[in-house]
Amino acid sequence: MSCKNKNTVNVDLSQPWLSIVVPIYNGEKFLSKCLNAIAKQTFTDFEVILIDDGSTDRSSDICQKYALNDKRFRYFRKENGGAFQSRIYGVEKAAGTYITFCDADDFYANKNVFACLYEEIMKSNCQAIQFGFMKKYNHLSHKVTLVKTPLDTDRNTFNAHEYPKLLCSNWNEAHLTTNVSNKVYHRSLISSLPSSKMVEKVFWGDDQIMNLYLLSECESFRFIPDALYCYRQMSGDTSRFSLHTMEDVDNIKKYQLMFLKHYQGNVKQPIKQILFSELAGWFFYYIQQALDYLDEEELILLINNVLQYPRFILAREYFMNCLRQNGIQ
Repeated sequence: MSCKNKNTVNVDLSQPWLSIVVPIYNGEKFLSKCLNAIAKQTFTDFEVILIDDGSTDRSSDICQKYALNDKRFRYFRKENGGAFQSRIYGVEKAAGTYITFCDADDFYANKNVFACLYEEIMKSNCQAIQFGFMKKYNHLSHKVTLVKTPLDTDRNTFNAHEYPKLLCSNWNEAHLTTNVSNKVYHRSLISSLPSSKMVEKVFWGDDQIMNLYLLSECESFRFIPDALYCYRQMSGDTSRFSLHTMEDVDNIKKYQLMFLKHYQGNVKQPIKQILFSELAGWFFYYIQQALDYLDEEELILLINNVLQYPRFILAREYFMNCLRQNGIQ
């Protein structure tokens, strides 16, 4: 997609076209690069909602500096409650017609990203859009581009009547990523979100839960292949692979079951079969991600822990086949 260098002047900050919600927890190392990439966008009709989730480093100072020097940046501090709660809290503070999310250690690929998104949404008049992204491995010098293709070769949009099929299939096969940071949502979709005061703390998988809420009533969703977002993948980050992860995968299935029941009339496969195969797929993803960080002994221990998890035993055969197909014995 060819994006024009679209300069705009925001004349009404009380109702910007785009709100960017940035949840922050001890993000001082990369936060300035993240916010600089936003501030330098050629499309300027936006606001930035900075949600400090109880940081104990210099994140607060960095945020307040941006808020002081650029009136488009708005800073809020709250008690630590996790990224899921922070994103919803940010949405509650946002005034934009469209809303997107950016993690504090990530950044946008170039200065014309918002111009591209504006152009595409104005052209298609869709409620939500997904764009490609790159993974920036912190221990590598290059970026790996992940370009998501449309649902089929003839079109790249779908509507709410097709969403149950998408929701109940494998997200990767449907070309729908679980990330919220590579999507833009019309504010009409946020009414389905629970209050930030009511959500529980989620350690892992909060993106998928949020998308279940935001996309379940979406009337028109569009895919564009351009890699506009850079996701920073930390090396040696083994803390994310813990018992909490397995518990959160279980929680994701509870949320998914709630939405599947809503659409049960449109689901051809039995709900339990879908849940168990999806559960197995998530555990495989969990192991696959850990391969970059764990040595052989740690990996064996992790696999054994996963295989002993009660809910997962029901999907053991599927999971073992996945391991064998990828050369993990």
